[in-house]
Amino acid sequence: MMRVRWTALMTAVLLTLATGWWSAQTPEHTRQPLNVVLLIIDDARWDSIGAAGNRIVRTPRIDELAKEGVRFEQARVPTAICMVSRATLLTGQYMSRHAVTEFNRAIAPEAFTHTYPGLLRRAGYWTGYVGKYGVGQPRQGDFNFLRAYEGTHWMAGSGGERVHVTEKNARDAIAFLQARPKDRSFALTVGFFAPHAEDSAPEQYLPQDWSARLYEGVTSSSTSTRPSRAGTASRRPRAWCAGTGSTSSGRSSTSSSSSIFGAIRGRSAIWPGSRHTPAAS
Repeated sequence: MMRVRWTALMTAVLLTLATGWWSAQTPEHTRQPLNVVLLIIDDARWDSIGAAGNRIVRTPRIDELAKEGVRFEQARVPTAICMVSRATLLTGQYMSRHAVTEFNRAIAPEAFTHTYPGLLRRAGYWTGYVGKYGVGQPRQGDFNFLRAYEGTHWMAGSGGERVHVTEKNARDAIAFLQARPKDRSFALTVGFFAPHAEDSAPEQYLPQDWSARLYEGVTSSSTSTRPSRAGTASRRPRAWCAGTGSTSSGRSSTSSSSSIFGAIRGRSAIWPGSRHTPAAS
């Protein structure tokens, strides 16, 4: 959370530049405002993605966006706590101005009209919010499409099946795109909860089957090299995993002693500086 300072301001600048470029490149009779999609990853540290040099975590889609777009490496936040940062993203204001200083405090209705979803909606955009909101309880009337939830990693799907919260985020985002009026530009925000801890819930570490495949053959020793802020390597202990158990779909699986998900599925792990053995599944 310590690497996000001018995000809201830079987003506004980029949108302004993009709109200006679009206007300059597009004939007058075919111009239409650009669509806006904002993806927010909850509680992910600055080096938790491959594009930032992480050698263990696999984030191919984010890495592709970073490669093809612009990645800001020197962005910071003065108040590193969830609801403050989320209110700042919505309003473009410091905490001293938006006054969201505690959990469950919402942005007042009048103030919300000056947030980016409020401004874009008044400008004719179809607006939507999916996933974790985190600034009090979201109001249905603030968005054309709203499906907000957080707090757990595994949920019940529409057919009663067990669904990971990230998968639900994706399904709801697609539902927004399918439901939107095709003759209007849209602004969609997706708040991904999964990186956030779910206390006393060992199953939070269970991977989805499709993402587990990304880690075939990936191992992590008790000490590994990670990038430092100055660009030089530093040594820091990492988790060593081992165990057997069942996957998120209930199928049995066996992992070697160095498998990333061995302990996750078997619910046992050795973490840096302490031993933690959750209850068996």
